Amino acid sequence: MTVRRATPADAAELTRLRAEMFAAYGGADPDEGDWEVACTRMLAEQLAGAVPGNPVGVVAFVVDDPDDPSLPGRPGRLLAGGVGWIERHLPGPGNRTGARGHIASMSTVPGARRQGLGRLVLRALLDYFAYHGVSRVDLFAARMGSGLYRSEGFQDAVAPALSWYAPGARLPPWRQPGPGTAERAG
Repeated sequence: MTVRRATPADAAELTRLRAEMFAAYGGADPDEGDWEVACTRMLAEQLAGAVPGNPVGVVAFVVDDPDDPSLPGRPGRLLAGGVGWIERHLPGPGNRTGARGHIASMSTVPGARRQGLGRLVLRALLDYFAYHGVSRVDLFAARMGSGLYRSEGFQDAVAPALSWYAPGARLPPWRQPGPGTAERAG
């Protein structure tokens, strides 16, 4: 199996893989079904380079399903994929450019997991970041993927990652307060 750089034509399949990722996190909110249309549109635009203020834009790497009967030249079914982009933060000690990579939507279809496809995609993304001089890459990992990321050098953050949600915002299932967490105000 080989990994290749995704094109805008892969946006719908990358969105399908993103839904697989959400399933690994514990499912998606059934009332949020229209996210897939918006996600596919945004991925297609961003993979085409339409990201204001980010000269290198969004990149995705994918592994095609070799058993997909799609016609040559048409986007086919994907077995694995991941999306990345470079964020610009303020420069500081250890990062004079402020460039920081982010990886999202790493997913492999259930029947193709544990075959090294996620590692191929991850290494392609990390090579992309290294080529662009990025020395720090962040991601959020599902439990099932954390071993892969740790084996490639990812570590726990030095400071805790905190998030703010607007009062009344609907949280995805994996962000709901659970036992031992503070209840949300508002």
